[in-house]
Amino acid sequence: MQVRMGINNFFIKEGLATLEEIRDKDGKLVDAYIHVDRQKILTVGQQVMAKLLLELQVRKSTADGEGAREYYTKLTDPLPGWDGELRDLVIAKKQPRKIFVQPNLVVADGDVELKEYELSPAGAIQSFVEREIF
Repeated sequence: MQVRMGINNFFIKEGLATLEEIRDKDGKLVDAYIHVDRQKILTVGQQVMAKLLLELQVRKSTADGEGAREYYTKLTDPLPGWDGELRDLVIAKKQPRKIFVQPNLVVADGDVELKEYELSPAGAIQSFVEREIF
């Protein structure tokens, strides 16, 4: 999530994206959207991403751990105004993590059947146990 925040911040700082706040008649924040400018992505998006990736790669290649930490911290710090009302809205709208549960193929009475599991932690564990993956 922190990396996503960093990429969003970078896009906003570079002008590829904007934050739109939706407020009710009393001025209370009810929703927020990050809009990516498709036209800018097509025209300058490659140069902007190259700038970010080059910065990260240089720090990695030169083993500049301290500089990388400083850059990453600066990149992922919330933008001004993001730590109050906007953060509270995001936390309030937080959804549970998606669970990917892979079905199994089993042979029963000479026929191959698809066995599916419930989309829960228990279903994920059960699908692994039945595949004998430990």
